[in-house]
Amino acid sequence: MKPMTPSLVNIGRALLLAGLLTASAEAQVNVSTLGVTPGTGTDNTEAVQRALDKGPGMLYFPAGTYNLGTVKIPGNHTLVFDPEAVIHPVASKIVEQNQFVVTGDDVRIEGLHYDFADGGKDLKDTVVLNLVYADGVANLVVSDADVGNTDERGTVPLENRKRRGRLLNVDGTDPSEKYSHMGYYKSQCLVFAINSRDLVLENSKGFRLHAMMHASNSANVTVRGNHMVSGNYMTKFLEGSENLRHHDNWSRDVKYQVNWFGGSPDPSRKKNLPRGSSTVANREVKAGEPGYNPHTSGSFDVLVQNNYAEYGNTLAWGNKGRQVIIDSNVARFIADYAYGSEGGENLVFSNNISINSTAGGIVSMYWGEKLLITGNLIMVRHEPWEAEWSWWDSPAKYLGPFVRLHHGPSNPEDKYGAGTVMISGNLFSNELSTRTVDISIQAGRDVTVAGNKFINGRVNKFGPGKLTVMDNEFVSRLPFDPLTINIMPKDSDMAIIKGNVFRKEAPVSNTDAQQAASEANKVPYFLFTDDDPGAEAEERAVSEDMPAISIEATCPFFALVEDNAIYGWMDAIVGTIRPNVSAASILVMKNTTDGLIDVDSQNPKSTVVVEDNTEVPARLMPY
Repeated sequence: MKPMTPSLVNIGRALLLAGLLTASAEAQVNVSTLGVTPGTGTDNTEAVQRALDKGPGMLYFPAGTYNLGTVKIPGNHTLVFDPEAVIHPVASKIVEQNQFVVTGDDVRIEGLHYDFADGGKDLKDTVVLNLVYADGVANLVVSDADVGNTDERGTVPLENRKRRGRLLNVDGTDPSEKYSHMGYYKSQCLVFAINSRDLVLENSKGFRLHAMMHASNSANVTVRGNHMVSGNYMTKFLEGSENLRHHDNWSRDVKYQVNWFGGSPDPSRKKNLPRGSSTVANREVKAGEPGYNPHTSGSFDVLVQNNYAEYGNTLAWGNKGRQVIIDSNVARFIADYAYGSEGGENLVFSNNISINSTAGGIVSMYWGEKLLITGNLIMVRHEPWEAEWSWWDSPAKYLGPFVRLHHGPSNPEDKYGAGTVMISGNLFSNELSTRTVDISIQAGRDVTVAGNKFINGRVNKFGPGKLTVMDNEFVSRLPFDPLTINIMPKDSDMAIIKGNVFRKEAPVSNTDAQQAASEANKVPYFLFTDDDPGAEAEERAVSEDMPAISIEATCPFFALVEDNAIYGWMDAIVGTIRPNVSAASILVMKNTTDGLIDVDSQNPKSTVVVEDNTEVPARLMPY
């Protein structure tokens, strides 16, 4: 057969497309032809249910008001709503606070518009909590929805905002004084799914909701291309759920754009958690099976990619996640941390941007294992903010650390701290004019910081564990000698500081006097963490002349400081071993500096070696 010419191919494609469109139009049934009559005084519940019960098909809802009680959607149905179609609940016919209940597989709902406040009704009187409810179904798609609350909201005065949100609670109280995870959003969800799989929420808008997608014990969940303003969650993925794809979404004033919850990793402070469970996530034990506990259920195989969030608590975080990738997202003015994990294992944080996050651009809390933090740009800087949307009373409250590896109050049965951590290939940029910003490592069991570039940055190590800081570049543009690597071991094992470059540059600052003064404020994340004496040491050290590298051995400990190049610090390397410490060693070898090296031991049973270092004339390197 002679091949078709390009023009014939295009004609064939056009005819095929036209045929498909015609078939689709013919398959779509206008509900008005099935006895459904929209109108403000008409109860459409029974008529819509009869139309759905007739069998599989595509139903089109033209413009108008549809008064509906709970409606069940059998499998193999598509519901298409006109942009001017409005759903109002019939309170007496709402069952278990669900508007639409999906009872079968292969259901698609397009263009749903809904007001949980029912045209301005007070939120406390809302009869519907779940707009679309599904239990045990597969292949559910909700697209192009526009759902929210239009009731009046009280706003916390700017001067009273303390990280708990900008809207008052349901009862009108200030969330900073009476905190609830529900906040001013009660429990309204666009999609609430349990025990289901192959779920999609796409190209939809949410406004002042508890959640747009709530998926519990479910699998293969996709949330993409959505837009949300104010609320608790865009995506909540929890209790044994597997395979989440959350991508290309936008949010403002949303507490957690995406959250995976597989159980709390902190038994030390929660009496209902089994001791010894901080590291446990049982993928093979599902809800309803013997041995199931929501706090050991885990959340598995999560991808969070290409999202944007501003003025919320976090963009992405979760508990007990396993196999989690957080990649290529942008977060601004985040009141807690931008990206984080609590009790997670096998995590990648890559190619993300964080601008001004109070508790850190990237955070691992309690226990963590096998974390890769690479290719990220974490910035702390003065930039324009919008007070209307802020969760803090001042932009200075957002000027938190780069990275924080946190631990909690431990107990003998559980593990805490971050282990097998690689922080590599990142740019950590601090544009403040009066202090450094840090990577804070608290009880990091095994952490490597390698191949990064720091501007006005610092590495702080407190508590037990091993630390390697290697092949990084530390650039200071501050008007003083900043503490840049600070080792204060407590039950610590080892610190290797090797092959790093420390250099000074002329101060570069567009900071005005008011902004500079605000930088001296106490960093808020110290106020809602565990009591750590090292935290106060961090703060005292940030804005005065200090050594480039400081090591203070308070326990048996080994430190090697080798082959570093340090230019511009009056005191290059300072180390001490306290009198009550034996079996500690500090070796300082083959470093090149234009400042002083001062390392001593106050205990004859400990070891100090300072040799083969090169001192060059001050100011030999221009800056």
